Amino acid sequence: MLLMALLLPCIYFILTGNIIRGIFALCLMVIGTESLGLGWVVASIWAVMFRSAKIRKEELKETRRQMEELTDAVKESKKD
Repeated sequence: MLLMALLLPCIYFILTGNIIRGIFALCLMVIGTESLGLGWVVASIWAVMFRSAKIRKEELKETRRQMEELTDAVKESKKD
């Protein structure tokens, strides 16, 4: 998916369910063909940053869940 985010950011956004972002990325890509690819580069960077933020958010949720489980286990052991 990283390769797709770099090469085809509009398709990446659409496949991940972000249709409006996909349309904006497509507009940037079209504009980028006239300005020596600048819009394409911006769209690619945006897609990669979005992907990285999404991965970090999922990792944070998993860490919070694990911490809650550990906290519950400690509480249970103190009760016994």
